[in-house]
Amino acid sequence: MAGLDHKRADLRVREKFSVTGEKSRCVLSAIKDNGNVGGCVVISTCNRTELYASVRDSGDFEPSQALCASLGRDYGEFGHFFTERTGRQAMEHLCRVASGLDSQILGDDQVITQVREALELSRGQNCTDSYIETMFKLAVQSAKAIKTNVALKSLGTGSVPRQAVEKLKGICPLTGRSAVVIGNGKMGRLVSELLLAEGMRVTVTLREYKKGNLQIPEHAETVNYSQRYAAIEKADIVVSATTSPHFTICCDELLKLARLPEVIVDLAVPRDVELSARGIPGVTLFTIDEITDEKHDLPLESLHVIEEIIAEHVEKYYKWATVKEGTAAKRAGSGRFFPLFIDMQGRKALVLGGGNIAQRRTKILADFGADITVISPVAGEYIERASASGAIIWLKREYEEGDLADFEPFLLVAATDSRKANHAAMEEAAGLGILVSVADHSGECSCFFPAIAESDAFVAGLISKNGDHGSVKQMAERLRGLLDQ
Repeated sequence: MAGLDHKRADLRVREKFSVTGEKSRCVLSAIKDNGNVGGCVVISTCNRTELYASVRDSGDFEPSQALCASLGRDYGEFGHFFTERTGRQAMEHLCRVASGLDSQILGDDQVITQVREALELSRGQNCTDSYIETMFKLAVQSAKAIKTNVALKSLGTGSVPRQAVEKLKGICPLTGRSAVVIGNGKMGRLVSELLLAEGMRVTVTLREYKKGNLQIPEHAETVNYSQRYAAIEKADIVVSATTSPHFTICCDELLKLARLPEVIVDLAVPRDVELSARGIPGVTLFTIDEITDEKHDLPLESLHVIEEIIAEHVEKYYKWATVKEGTAAKRAGSGRFFPLFIDMQGRKALVLGGGNIAQRRTKILADFGADITVISPVAGEYIERASASGAIIWLKREYEEGDLADFEPFLLVAATDSRKANHAAMEEAAGLGILVSVADHSGECSCFFPAIAESDAFVAGLISKNGDHGSVKQMAERLRGLLDQ
């Protein structure tokens, strides 16, 4: 990984590297175009911008330079702000970031969502691979474990919006006063809710082109963004928290107002409020770095718990990687697979797809007593009948990332007509240590679904070493004939 954060770069520098929306997609595509990069994710928050990449040969990839180049920034000017980590250090750092342990506000409870969203955005660009997927999923799991096992009081205030409101409460009474919140994203909504809870009258700005399914905090008033200065003129406090690349509050426009707010809080990176507003008499301006100046030391016992949790999840990642690479090497070398017969009675099996292959495999698993759930928007006659009779569960929808973590099956059969969906399911299964049979890609299987030949006394399973399914079918028919004698 490579990146800059609040420890080495101030707001002036961090805002130059802030990436959201379409810019993030462009950065990911530019980095993935490097033939040596298998997968990549960019995390960009108010505290940091960091690139994580899996590379085939680290000697042929310079992550800091690649990130600067993708953003049109001069590495010679900004390179000294960057930190690079490889191997275990990169994984450990990601666990700390996801847990909020490396944020300006210790235990920031928004960052785990930001890490998850960064992964989802990269996945949507087809810029992840199994290493990146597994690394990020385990980092998120470690963050959840830390939140669960470390006392909340040890982790501080919890979020930037909460800290902002605490800062405001220390400056002036809030009850009965008025506030304008510019921005209706997650941060803006949370600030609005917190200010309303303090007894303030809150007005939220809305942009005309975003009037769809917006979530407006209950009891908050709204005003069109273009009318924000008229609303500011009546407000005691203004909070701006947008992802806009432009200023939402300009000094010249403020000076035109007949009445000025007492306090302006700028929670955005890059900044929403022109810094020269700080020179206006009677107006106090706080940037995010001035809001998040909380100093908080963790108790020694909490530190021990955190270190153990992180070490556990880092070790899980390296065990997974060892198995993955070892399995790939063995497959490439011999093409031989050990036949193992397993009692499937009552074991959970998840089948993705409802076509012919999915139906055949569902029927076989049902015959052997498996507890089966099928996920597919449409399915053939057998699945429809089995679902109607209660023999299996059929969820009429597409596979969604996270389904395996929710269902925790013993076996996954990925047999949709989508290569992308089958691959994504395989990646999730690999990260969770779940056996997976992928119908359209033998190289992605951790186990193989055999042709079955059975009698009262015997059961045989048959696969091909070279992928010749026609010969498998013929040989299975011969075996069935022998067993029937």
